[in-house]
Amino acid sequence: MAAPFRMSIPRSSPGGGRSRPVAGRGGGVPGLASGKIRPLPPAGAPLGAPAEDAALLARFEAAKAELGVKDLALLVCPALLLPRETVSDGVLRHELIHTRRRDLWYKLLLLLSRSLHWFNPLVHWMAAAASRDLERSCDEAAVAGRDAAFRAAYGAAMLDAVEEGIEARAP
Repeated sequence: MAAPFRMSIPRSSPGGGRSRPVAGRGGGVPGLASGKIRPLPPAGAPLGAPAEDAALLARFEAAKAELGVKDLALLVCPALLLPRETVSDGVLRHELIHTRRRDLWYKLLLLLSRSLHWFNPLVHWMAAAASRDLERSCDEAAVAGRDAAFRAAYGAAMLDAVEEGIEARAP
C-alpha cells in the first residue's frame, strides 16, 4: 500500500497519517530558503516540526481538495518544508501541482540520465530545459483561472524568491 502524502519530514505522521505541512527551519524549498546554507541533520532526524498553525493547515487541505491531490506517494513520503514566515496560497498550489503530476519521479529520471551521461553536454542541457519546463508548467497551472490579485501576489512571491536566490549567491 502506498504511503500517505504528507507535508512533513518525520517518517510517521502524528495525525494518524493525515497530510500535514511542516514548518521548516528557514527553507528547503528553493526560493523560500533564508539564503543560509545549513548542514543536513543526522539520518532519520526530522528537518522540521509539523505545522500547528490551524489557518495554514486549513488552507493546505482546501488547496488539496481543490486540486484533487490525494495520497500519491508510492515508495517515499514527499514533504514540503515551509519557512516560518507566511506562505502564499500560490506557493501551496504550485507544490501540490508538482505532487499531483508526480514531478519528483521525472526529476529522478533527469538526475539518472545526467548521471549516466555525465560526459554529454546535450544531456545536461536537456535536463536543465526539462526541469525549467516542469517549473513553468506548474507556475501556469497555479495561476490558471485565478483573478488578477492572485496572479500579482504569486508574481511578487516569485520575484522575492529570485531576489533571495541572488542574495544567497552574492559573495
